[in-house]
Order: sequence, then structure tokens, then C-alpha cells
Amino acid sequence: MTNLKIVLPNTTYEKELSKIAVEFINTPSPFDIKHRNNIVTAYETNNFESYFTKVENNRNGITNEGRVPSSLLWIMDEEKIVAIADIRHFLNDYLRNVQGGHIAYEIIPSFRGKGLMNKIGKMLLSYAKENFGIQEALITCREKNIPSQKVIVRLMNEMGGHPDTDTLVDGEVEKRYWVRTTPPQE
Repeated sequence: MTNLKIVLPNTTYEKELSKIAVEFINTPSPFDIKHRNNIVTAYETNNFESYFTKVENNRNGITNEGRVPSSLLWIMDEEKIVAIADIRHFLNDYLRNVQGGHIAYEIIPSFRGKGLMNKIGKMLLSYAKENFGIQEALITCREKNIPSQKVIVRLMNEMGGHPDTDTLVDGEVEKRYWVRTTPPQE
């Protein structure tokens, strides 16, 4: 998988999205991931139009109170969606200090274990800088999510950055890391 690219969600890949929804249904996650839930809901209600409208509204800043604009992205290899990501354009006080961060992403279950997380993480950091001027991205994960934690720490070590103070969210520790979007100069 050397031809990874970032694509804005569009109706061209609705059939591919349906396959992903079935994968998500058949592969439950111990973590509450809103992208997963939104795709499954769209599939189960046969309402991808509403899904795409919500994605577009979020990108354009038409959000519920307390939310910030965010861009949902698909990471694709050829015609397959291999991961789904979300980049918040900026952080509000709640995101900066309590829960959440700039970048969230999930590898589609059938593409896990192929060494994609670090490469995709770097792609998303670059995208965040180029499109939203983010110099240092806050990336978080639950303490129990060891694979994500390892990838975030690896990104932080490679790109530069520092850990932030952990927070407690719904009785669980959320690990928080600031990661530079440009690698250090050699």
C-alpha cells in the first residue's frame, strides 16, 4: 500500500462505505468512535444523504453549539477506503483542556495490522498544517487503547512534541500528546 491518498468524502464511494459499515457491525470496537457510529447509522437507516450532509456541514462550520468545524477525510489506497479520519480546524477550551484533540482516525478492520497507522498519522499531520495552519496537533486516546497510544508516542518522538496532562473522561484516563506537524530539521 504505497499509493495512499487523502480524499474528501463523496457519494462516488457509497457502495464502498456500505461495505465498511458491515465490517464495523461485524467488528465491534471497545472505543466509542463517532465516525464508526455515523457510518453504521447511515447504513442501517439507508440514509447516506444525511451522512454526507452532516460531513459537509461540519467542514463548513455548521455545527451544534460547543462544537468546532472539522473535516472528515478518507484515506484511500486505489479505490478502497483504508481509514477514516477527522481533523478539527481548531480547538475550543473544552477540547484543549478536557477531552478530544485535533486529529482522530481509525483503520478499517480489514486493513489493520498492515503498518498503516504511523504513515497515515504523518499524512494527517501534514494535512492539518497545510489546510488549517496547525503547527502542533493535540492527539488523544484512552489509556486502554495501547495500539493508538504507541503510534501517537512514536509520532511525537519522530516529529517532535510533548505529552500533556492526562484527563479523566467518563471514569477513564485520556492520554494527551502534542505532536508537531513538521518534522524537526536534521
